Amino acid sequence: MVARLRTRIVEADAGEPAATASDGKAPAKRLQNPDEAAKSPKREKIVEFVLHADGQVTDVEGLDRLSADEQAAWQEWVARFGGGAAFPEKGIRPGDKWKAEEQITNALLAGLSWEKESEYVNDAPCGAMNLTSQGDLAAGEQAKETCAVILTTAILKQKSSQKDATPEDYKLHDLRTMGIAKGKNETITYISLKTGLVVRATEDANQSMNVIVAKTDGSNRVHYMIDAESHAQVMLLAETPASHP
Repeated sequence: MVARLRTRIVEADAGEPAATASDGKAPAKRLQNPDEAAKSPKREKIVEFVLHADGQVTDVEGLDRLSADEQAAWQEWVARFGGGAAFPEKGIRPGDKWKAEEQITNALLAGLSWEKESEYVNDAPCGAMNLTSQGDLAAGEQAKETCAVILTTAILKQKSSQKDATPEDYKLHDLRTMGIAKGKNETITYISLKTGLVVRATEDANQSMNVIVAKTDGSNRVHYMIDAESHAQVMLLAETPASHP
């Protein structure tokens, strides 16, 4: 199955800054009053893409019109949104486990892939959150839903040689790459049993890379050493913000 999908990114009103994430480092900024916001036109940006049966996303159009922060948020969302498409076709039940492999393209090293192991842990209450006029998150007043809780552990594997892991497109430009990449991501996803939508997802990621990119004649080289850790969270918000915290 292949689906062509369109997403709309609605910008905050020009007169009021958007709320920042509450991460303990910077206070969230006050949003416009919901009644006033409803009367103000909002600028929209469209991003279209193709979602494949295995959860892969291709033919993305419009992503370059987003800011860097918007691109990061969209990519995080689509990674979680498309994750459900990779579930076993026969369906899953609590206690089931399954494995999948996702090839990595457009990387400095060839032969990289994510080996994923997932488990349907249990069912748990869930529901969309409300965004208050102060920009804070509050529990929604709508009826709570029941979600399937999926735990996925992804390990970054390298099948190419550390001495020569050159991708084909690098060879075409007389370049050679060598080195190693490692990584481990853990994701917990809450998927509504009623709608099939991702209600909440959190991901803890730890990745490292030590790679040299050089000209084949040895005339020039660049050495990349990267160690990165991140924690990301995606939440489904109620369409209408709450008027009170």
